[in-house]
Amino acid sequence: MSFIMMHGDLLVQDVYLQVSSIARMVGILFLLIATTAAVRAWQNYRRTWVDAPTMGPGNIFGSYLSARRYLTNSMRIVQEGYHQHKGHIFKVAESDRWTVFASGPRLVEEVMKAPDSLMNGEAAAKDLFQAEWTFGGDIVANPYHINYIRTHLTHNLSELFPDMFDEVKTVLAEKLPTDTDEWVPIRAADVFTYTINRMLNRVFVGLPLCHDEEYLALMRVFATNVIKDAAVVRVFLKFLKPLASVFLTNIRSTLRTALKYLGPIIDERRQVVKDMDSDPKQITLVDWFLSQGIETDTEKLAMRIAFVNFVSLGTTSMSFMNVLFDLCAAPQFSEPIRQEVQTVVQREGWSKTALQKCLKLDSLLKESVRLSIGGGKSA
Repeated sequence: MSFIMMHGDLLVQDVYLQVSSIARMVGILFLLIATTAAVRAWQNYRRTWVDAPTMGPGNIFGSYLSARRYLTNSMRIVQEGYHQHKGHIFKVAESDRWTVFASGPRLVEEVMKAPDSLMNGEAAAKDLFQAEWTFGGDIVANPYHINYIRTHLTHNLSELFPDMFDEVKTVLAEKLPTDTDEWVPIRAADVFTYTINRMLNRVFVGLPLCHDEEYLALMRVFATNVIKDAAVVRVFLKFLKPLASVFLTNIRSTLRTALKYLGPIIDERRQVVKDMDSDPKQITLVDWFLSQGIETDTEKLAMRIAFVNFVSLGTTSMSFMNVLFDLCAAPQFSEPIRQEVQTVVQREGWSKTALQKCLKLDSLLKESVRLSIGGGKSA
């Protein structure tokens, strides 16, 4: 009996030690996070301070309240800033920085003419999405995928257009009802995102994977996770970012799931590309990546494909949604544009050349993009 009691005491003591150890680890983690937040707050307050009017409290503590409001009322705050400080700059607090807005033609033109050494869009995007820690150092150090978009994809749009058009036509036939004359509510964001997702992946990974609903859903989830995870990593000091990206983000688990779909495709196409001629016209993004021979690791290639999906899906979907909403706001332009498209297509058929001759449609797209800022509308 005394042995059993002693054994039970040892078990209780062991459990107590384990709980105490976990409590200490949680306490240390909490202390690290709190210290990081305090140091980061002070660093950003000192490093990024701009002598400009502030929308909301501008002190080190009040700015965090302003940042919280900006998360849910960004459009209203920017619009108020525009009206209050038109022709001047003003700043808005975010969780880890001050965002400065330039209003009025003179300042906007000054920003447009600023050299890359002062204002670099690529560097800003890397910082915004914390690319080094969310996507990995390889993508940041060697962005050779940009060459694919600028050269191969652009130069071969005529050959790629039939496949892209086929996807768009098929999806819209599925998603937009044509068997009724009544008004039907449609979630434009869902329809456009799904359509662009399928069209892009027809070019990126080809058939049949571009029709796999689970894979398409995973690419949408990946894009959402990047934005959320970047916000988490951004809070930490630089030396803690690698740990934060491993333990506090979902990107790596999403990538492991993506490998189940992309891994077999990459391995299959690797052998096909090896047997191709010296300078073939690659059909998909996977083929082009493999033909370059820059990366051979399947996991790294899968991450790069997911990264290109992320960059392409969000910007393209938002741009086309803005075009639709702009057209709904100015319905008088719908009929002239529709007539132009019908006339050109009857003469040229659906092709890249036909789209280039739709001047009114091109004007609509350019004006909508001009009025858009990162997917939102300008003030």
